[in-house]
Amino acid sequence: MKRLICSILLLGLMVLGCASPLSLGPAVEDPARKASLLQRCRPPDVSQAVFRTVVRWPGRELPLTEIVKPQPDAGYSIVGVSDVGSTLYAVRVSPDGQGEVISKTLPFSDRWLLDGFVAELLVPWVCPDAASELHELPDGTTALVRKEGRLQRVYLFDASGQWIGFERRSAGRLRCRVSLEWGEQALPMTMRVENPQKHYQAVRENVSGE
Repeated sequence: MKRLICSILLLGLMVLGCASPLSLGPAVEDPARKASLLQRCRPPDVSQAVFRTVVRWPGRELPLTEIVKPQPDAGYSIVGVSDVGSTLYAVRVSPDGQGEVISKTLPFSDRWLLDGFVAELLVPWVCPDAASELHELPDGTTALVRKEGRLQRVYLFDASGQWIGFERRSAGRLRCRVSLEWGEQALPMTMRVENPQKHYQAVRENVSGE
């Protein structure tokens, strides 16, 4: 009963987060500041990245290892492996961002895997570009925002210019949030994912040494 109550509370908090992301406010015209943030947010130059991942839904938990291999054509090969060595999913992402599920044993749709789980894993590689708008948020963070119709990709930076997070928003609602914790390596030490749309959380620890 206690676990059930905690799960319900967790789900409620995630739904609240989905309903009320921080307002972006108007765009700010500051080309030098924007250029500086773009310089701080570049795809990592690594041959392979390995993450130890734990995914949690209310009442359920799944540990796995995820391997990302950038390809010579600028695409990506991504594999998720269980603790007993079986392949949970294998995905190929083309240079234009289109994903293809090669194999999958997880009980989820291809769209769930490509648009959510794998897209969140690839956040460090999918950086903002010059078309992004600069915004100042009410909590003191700065954002570069890439708009694609009703979809907004929000890249968050702290006062020092460190890239600290990513949000995907649609129709005014938060679809996912990825917090980035950095050390001295090219990749984040930890990525913490909240997906209120699909009701799961994930913690990805960088174990590749990159």
